Amino acid sequence: KPRSASDFLSARGRLNIHAIYITHTHRDHFAPISAFVSFLRLWIDLGGSVENVFIADEAYAEALDELDKPKTKRPKKHKLLQDALAQLLEWREKTIHFEPPTQRLTPSCQSGALTAYVLHPEQLFNAKQSAESKRALNDRSIVLKLDYHGFIALLLADVERAGLRDIGKIYAERAQVLK
Repeated sequence: KPRSASDFLSARGRLNIHAIYITHTHRDHFAPISAFVSFLRLWIDLGGSVENVFIADEAYAEALDELDKPKTKRPKKHKLLQDALAQLLEWREKTIHFEPPTQRLTPSCQSGALTAYVLHPEQLFNAKQSAESKRALNDRSIVLKLDYHGFIALLLADVERAGLRDIGKIYAERAQVLK
């Protein structure tokens, strides 16, 4: 819920969000894109800022698929979605860096002693999985490595079979926390 997240962060004096990672677009991990835009809008209106958003192409594809449906059935939802996509475009051009999350050797975000790396999905793996099955979102979940002074946490989101095999082939590291 947009208000809950903004209340939590602002109560702790955290006004600058360095990075938001959308692990995948299943509803238990990501609300509709219009709700995400509502959170960002609320956050910015409260004086906060967001530097980077790592969001999979599926989020945009789902929104565009929804816009392709006849708007006569749900005109308010249609307008809200159109406005949300327009707002994302405006932010992308002016203030927030948006990028699809793919594996890279360099940090995707660094804040003080905390460094974040996207370990998965690798771009070719993502393209292959997308072509084979639109429903295999879990295998394309973002896997993050967080490094804080050598303390390593691997965040697996909902990655499953093929994704776990892919990570095992490319990346083997001991982590203190595996979630």
